Amino acid sequence: MLNQRGSVAGLISARHSLPGLLVLLVLLAGCAGSLPPATHSGAETAVLTDDNFLSSQSRQRLADANGQSGYYLLDSGQDAFLYRAAMIEAAEHRIDAQYYIWNRDDSGLHLAGRLLLAADRGVKVRLLLDDFNAEGIGELFASLDTHPNIHIRIFNPARNRSGWGRWVSFLMDFQRINRRMHNKTFVVDGTAGIVGGRNIGDEYFGFDENRYFRDRDVLALGPVVEGMADNFQVYWSSPWAYP
Repeated sequence: MLNQRGSVAGLISARHSLPGLLVLLVLLAGCAGSLPPATHSGAETAVLTDDNFLSSQSRQRLADANGQSGYYLLDSGQDAFLYRAAMIEAAEHRIDAQYYIWNRDDSGLHLAGRLLLAADRGVKVRLLLDDFNAEGIGELFASLDTHPNIHIRIFNPARNRSGWGRWVSFLMDFQRINRRMHNKTFVVDGTAGIVGGRNIGDEYFGFDENRYFRDRDVLALGPVVEGMADNFQVYWSSPWAYP
């Protein structure tokens, strides 16, 4: 047991710094406060049909698969980028994307721009990003979210999301904020999907001269894509996902 001089109260008294410490404690308490519950609307869902280009391609390629799924390994970063871009162009109804990182670099901006053009032609776009790496691209996605066909949610955001307050919030609310979302899925029209280790950024696609992360992805067709879509929906509807 600490004596009076060794206690917090004693230390405060000895240093005559009570006002400053009180202000600091109030600020820290504000940073660590709980977030209000997320409110979700189902208005952004799109009705999916089998009458679209990707569904037709999937049926042709799996005609002899006896109900099994088909896979294509996306080994190179260039293939991984090009297949994502092509799937956006082919989308007719809905794009569901879920990532831990989406960088504000050439590849990230290009794919975000293609999502915007897809939304302009009537495709419903849903994008779920982890909050931990979203600060640098937040303004861009906040702008995209104003489009009536684009809906963006952030997984488990810090109460204070910029500057020193972000890190204080992390330290004071570590148990909650340490719960991150590392999922990386890209599903188009509920028919074709990409899953694997790559986030969205130049270093994942081989476009960064200094860094190249040798991750891999798989392009999937068939019944397995339904599971990918269902998994996205679980996270999208989660109370941890905030508009």
